[in-house]
Amino acid sequence: MSNNEIIPQYDIIKQNYSQKEKVLLRELRENLVDLAISSGENFQPNETKLLNDIKNFLFVRLTQDNQNNGITNEYLDNLSHKLLQDIIGYGKIDPLIQDDELEEIMINGTNKPIFVYHRKYGMMKTNIYFLNGMM
Repeated sequence: MSNNEIIPQYDIIKQNYSQKEKVLLRELRENLVDLAISSGENFQPNETKLLNDIKNFLFVRLTQDNQNNGITNEYLDNLSHKLLQDIIGYGKIDPLIQDDELEEIMINGTNKPIFVYHRKYGMMKTNIYFLNGMM
């Protein structure tokens, strides 16, 4: 490749959570870890049941405040799906894994962008980094 060629960018839209949603996600993770530990080797999460449990948890937690009575079913569904994906997915690289047009995902270390090989566009640089070994 000559110095004049530019590697195309493959941008991922990152999940943006409000502070309250971040707290709820943290609580859900803690509850799931507690459940997994108490269940021992018998822990077999069912995605459909887990999604319903998350939605019920959110409904209870978000309607505790009298200020949040206007929560819609659509909001609960969307937030439940996002949180489920964060809990059972592959973290930052989950959108890459879900894209059937990608043939390869290259993680070359911390503080460096992740690269992908796209079937149509070839090698691409993403806007995803693992910083200091952290996801």
